Amino acid sequence: MPNFDLPRLDLYDGTMDQLEYLQAYKRAMEFKGTNDTIMCRAFSSYLKRVANSWYGHLKPKSISSFRELGREFVTYFANSRAQKKHADALLALQQGKEETLRSLIGRFRAELSQIKDPNHEMVRATMKSAVHYRNLKIALNIDPPRDFQELMAVADKYVNNEEPFAMER
Repeated sequence: MPNFDLPRLDLYDGTMDQLEYLQAYKRAMEFKGTNDTIMCRAFSSYLKRVANSWYGHLKPKSISSFRELGREFVTYFANSRAQKKHADALLALQQGKEETLRSLIGRFRAELSQIKDPNHEMVRATMKSAVHYRNLKIALNIDPPRDFQELMAVADKYVNNEEPFAMER
């Protein structure tokens, strides 16, 4: 394939979640219409540092498919996989004295995305305790959101509608 352009993708250095990286690589290569052989051969072009060293130490002709290469990759870098946090990690979140609601909600979302099996009621209660905006707390009490999407929609509403006025106060 002389006209084949490699897809744009960050290089893997051994510190990222290897499963997420492998899935991103596979999706990018499949989008380009590549076959198993090209996926195996091109994989080394996306590795740096320890990952490149790992690839270089594979025995010649020891890999017969991309599935096998992926399995070896995931096994070798198993300790790089991001570990999910427990819901109590949210309890440490508090809006700083000068922190905007937008900033807090951003931090809240980032933490929430790393929580293993979050409990909706606990997440709602944690948000209420973390924010300083009284009207948001009241809204979360009067009409409790049914799920995470509703909770974030309510928070976004207050970010977009109340934060600009808070600056004036």
